[in-house]
Amino acid sequence: MECFIVREPDIDLALNSLVLRGDEARHAVRVLRLREGEKLMATTLNGTCYRASMGRSEQVSKTEWVAHCQIEEILPEHNEPDINVQLIQGIPHQQSKLEEIAEKVTEMGIRSIIPITTKRTEKKTFNRERLIRILENGSKQTYRARLPKLSEVMSLEEALAHAKSEGRKIIMLHESASLQDSLASALHEESGNKISLVIGPEGGFEEVEIMLAVHSFGTRIASLGPRRMRAETAAIMAVSLALGMN
Repeated sequence: MECFIVREPDIDLALNSLVLRGDEARHAVRVLRLREGEKLMATTLNGTCYRASMGRSEQVSKTEWVAHCQIEEILPEHNEPDINVQLIQGIPHQQSKLEEIAEKVTEMGIRSIIPITTKRTEKKTFNRERLIRILENGSKQTYRARLPKLSEVMSLEEALAHAKSEGRKIIMLHESASLQDSLASALHEESGNKISLVIGPEGGFEEVEIMLAVHSFGTRIASLGPRRMRAETAAIMAVSLALGMN
């Protein structure tokens, strides 16, 4: 069953109906060729999913289609985990690595992503529009009710301050941590359901950045084990462990 993005003004709860427009309608009608009565999912990406069935479709201009659907079930916060996990991620040198991270953690249920620059970050920017499309596709793939929030690029200090202001428990993953200070242990011991995981770029964090995180923001330093991982592997593994606690 395919999932589509529906705009909130195109939902009529009084009539139990919704309308797909733009690329979403074109994909449903012209690519997938959904017929009347076939089942689909629709998400606002703002908190609600709908189980629906395809109704009539029409071509309103040379390139524009609309698809009218009947709502069968309303699903608030569908497939959204109870635990609120944020990823603070050093920008990798290659955009493709950031895209891989964003795709996988979206499918897992991440709530927000903050790309950061650090002393060892080689790249300071990324293609934001492309990354948002990846977040949207990952959310549709897993029938999520919400789109993860993608922040503007911040410095490490700005991101830590932001996480602290939201009352989050902050855990930085670094190979210098003792194996006894594992991420699994940190997740068990930290109370609350709002967590920020901090992952560095390819070169990792410098010692001064670790000290800043610990002494200024109460960050806990944790280990992912004895193996030295790539930044994208560490991010995906850390988020998987955190959301597995849900």
